[in-house]
Amino acid sequence: MDQLKNIFKKNIRIILFNTLGRIGYRIKKKKNIVILTSSRSGSTWFVESILLSLRAKHINQPYDCFFNNNVYKNKLPINNDNFHFINLSNSENKKLNAYWSKLVNGNININSTWNVFSKEFKFLYERKIFKIFFLKEKIDFFTEQKDIIIFYLIRNPLDTSLSNINYNYGISGDSLIKYKAVEKYPKEFKKLKTIYLETDNILMKYIIGWAFENYKPYTYAKSNNQILMLRYEDLKDRNKYILKRLKAELGEKFTLKKTKSKTFNNQKPQNNNGISRSLILNENYNFLKSTIKKYFDYNI
Repeated sequence: MDQLKNIFKKNIRIILFNTLGRIGYRIKKKKNIVILTSSRSGSTWFVESILLSLRAKHINQPYDCFFNNNVYKNKLPINNDNFHFINLSNSENKKLNAYWSKLVNGNININSTWNVFSKEFKFLYERKIFKIFFLKEKIDFFTEQKDIIIFYLIRNPLDTSLSNINYNYGISGDSLIKYKAVEKYPKEFKKLKTIYLETDNILMKYIIGWAFENYKPYTYAKSNNQILMLRYEDLKDRNKYILKRLKAELGEKFTLKKTKSKTFNNQKPQNNNGISRSLILNENYNFLKSTIKKYFDYNI
């Protein structure tokens, strides 16, 4: 009987997430919100805080084929494992642009929130929130769009990497190397590429993958006042300046949830006894540490 109950609960959750979770009616047209981020960076907590404070509809990872594979058919230029959409052809870029327009205009209606019965769900909404993991290489594309607020959310690479390992999430580096994003980065990243390909240290691979994934959006966000860069650490510490900026962008009603969210994921954290917060202090690690500090202002 317990087994049948568990099967029912699991299936009803999937049904709600893929059907009722898409409904909603837009009563006003306020600026949409784009959150560019990476896994395990606090984006669930940030999105839920917005949803609790504002009338908004959450479009969850619209460029992630694992979450929304039923809406992708012939709509996105998916090319094997090029899930960061790097070095696309002109026709592929046109397809990507058209897909964004359809998302904004509601022609594509994908999973909008965790659960229709959750506190964050609102049937009536005034704006859409797009949480995007895999299009940060095209951060400049979003600054060209009208009527959107852009946030770039980032977390310390060591903490992010340890959390990704703990949840058994994939490494970003493979795709970014294969599709030659790294070739456009400064010379230090060429050496990081060599270390990445040669090392057996899994934590080092994750940190270097983080550096590859975040170099362009981080550099771009620092020099573009259309983008508000948010550090997870500042949100966690309730940095007064950052909260003031958020209220200026989102309205005085915005407030951060007191409790950070658990990820919406069926996977449970693993016990990685072989992974610690320290790396072997060798020449490669010292070079990685200095490169992270130079380009990202983070200590690891």
